[in-house]
Amino acid sequence: LDLIDYISEPLLIQINEDIINYKKDYNMYEFSDMISEFIKKSKCPSLDAVFLDEAQDLNPLQWEMFYYIESICKRSYVAGDDDQAIYTFQGADPTTFINLSGVNDHQTQSRRVPKAVHKVALSILENIDEKREKEETLLTCPRNSANIRVLMTKKKSTGKITLKKTGKKKTSATSVTKVKRPARAFRTYQQAMGYLFDRTDYERQKKMRYNVNTFDLDRMNKFLKALGNPHKKIRTVHIAGTKGKGSTAAMLGKMIEANGYSVGLYTSPHVTTLHERIMINSEMINKKKMLALMNRVHPVIEKFAAKDENPTFFEIMTALAFLHFADEQVDLAVIETGLGGRLDSTNVVNPEVVGITSISIDHQNLLGSTLDSITKEKAGVIKKGIPVVTVPQEPTAMRILKKLAGTQKAPLSITGKDIDFSYRFESSREEGPHTRICLSTANSHFEHLRVPLPGEHQAINCGLALAMLDTLKNQGYDFDDQKSMSGLSEVTLPGRMEMVHEDPRILVDAAHNAASIRALMQAIGQHVPYDSMVIIFGCNSDKDVRGMLTELQYGADKVIFTRSNSPKAVFPSDLAEMYTELCGKMCQTTLSLKEAIRIAGSAISKEDLICVTGSFYLVGQAKGLFTPEPIK
Repeated sequence: LDLIDYISEPLLIQINEDIINYKKDYNMYEFSDMISEFIKKSKCPSLDAVFLDEAQDLNPLQWEMFYYIESICKRSYVAGDDDQAIYTFQGADPTTFINLSGVNDHQTQSRRVPKAVHKVALSILENIDEKREKEETLLTCPRNSANIRVLMTKKKSTGKITLKKTGKKKTSATSVTKVKRPARAFRTYQQAMGYLFDRTDYERQKKMRYNVNTFDLDRMNKFLKALGNPHKKIRTVHIAGTKGKGSTAAMLGKMIEANGYSVGLYTSPHVTTLHERIMINSEMINKKKMLALMNRVHPVIEKFAAKDENPTFFEIMTALAFLHFADEQVDLAVIETGLGGRLDSTNVVNPEVVGITSISIDHQNLLGSTLDSITKEKAGVIKKGIPVVTVPQEPTAMRILKKLAGTQKAPLSITGKDIDFSYRFESSREEGPHTRICLSTANSHFEHLRVPLPGEHQAINCGLALAMLDTLKNQGYDFDDQKSMSGLSEVTLPGRMEMVHEDPRILVDAAHNAASIRALMQAIGQHVPYDSMVIIFGCNSDKDVRGMLTELQYGADKVIFTRSNSPKAVFPSDLAEMYTELCGKMCQTTLSLKEAIRIAGSAISKEDLICVTGSFYLVGQAKGLFTPEPIK
């Protein structure tokens, strides 16, 4: 498809005449207006959308046209301010290589400019009527009612066109004065995301120190104060633990939402898109809002950076979530910790209730190699006088939780002990295999309630969510048990026991520690019938790798090791060596997930199962191959 096809010849001539009349220096806004006018006349969506936060409306060809036109213009800056950028049209070279992404270096995809694009761009920027020596014309700026009289001259020797301003025509009294737009650091969503992903991201770093310098709550508090303390304008619940945090948060949020409350949900990491992390009433934050928020926080980030107090990627994301929730005035926000708890960026909230899921070995290179040290970090979210709800834990973990709760005088409740709770697995012809739970308190009664997510471990998470809901109910929130059950039945969670392909059957699960892999093997055995199972596995180096590999052997008939696109990913050859050493079983390796799926697919029958697991990154890549979901 050639861009030239969008434009008829007479219209193209008219476009050129219009554009030539703009042959002068333009600031960023005027430049966007000029390009916008061309796109409108060429039957394409307005490129002014780039500057109105609607860049997603452009197709790749339209993006290519914009960046090519921009690339053959000389751009300079006044006092380092993007809003004072000056564009001057220069010559065009068909051999030019351009950055088609227009974002930043690590996302650059440069290639030679297609002839069609070059042809249209030249016809826009050059005067196609070479017979004209001199001509007077009216220049009408799209956003300025004042008409400017110009003299356009084309020199024979150089072919360049010059404009001389000859005066301004008076306008009527009804003319609208152009109002200066507020300065914005980012004109497009892509620019904003490029800036965000350039921040320090401990989720992707191979090595880092876990201390008050890298994870600085004082810096986070100052950052939020500079933004108006949005976290203090909302009510929250806080969830920490090793496994099941995201599931518990999703179930709790959905039940609160079903009772008519506006609910914010902040979780991490994401599976396929960053927008999964910030949701209100089950709706992900959109690109337009994300761009607006990034423009809002940018000057504060730069101010901190000037003092060598650069906010990290996760700190910025957490701040964006708080700002979004405060802007939308949510009734309650469910906040999941990122890493640990004590020094986590989310640990600035003063919640209504704290929930602590099952604690096990994870991130031992940061949180410590023992359950004792890990529990102390997780329990750091316990605050003075704030009620805490948890699930049955290992004796060491429970001892520390009780001690810290006692020190903070925080009431501690345990499902199955202080709260009447039980669960059972069953299977029926109508509903298939599933888990049911019972939970009763003085104010809430849930009998034989079906757990919406498969696996007995999800029954424990569901019990915790119900217990937290009951604690909120005791504080005056108006929750109806029937509405809560209705909301719970609608819970789905991407990347958890999710079947992403049917032929062959491919299941993905983001299990990323030994306890989660063990629970996954058990859940698959209970809920998914199969003859044999091929596991495609890849994990990060900061995990309990040997523990996970040990658990794999109890469910896998065949294992293919690969790696995700995470910098922390362990090389498949290293995983294979450890697996053979631990289990004495054969396995295969490949650096490509696509190749791993191809190998697995060629080795199974219709009744077999392929399971992709080991990390959020790997599962996200797998989902992207089968279920891409564009974000608006």
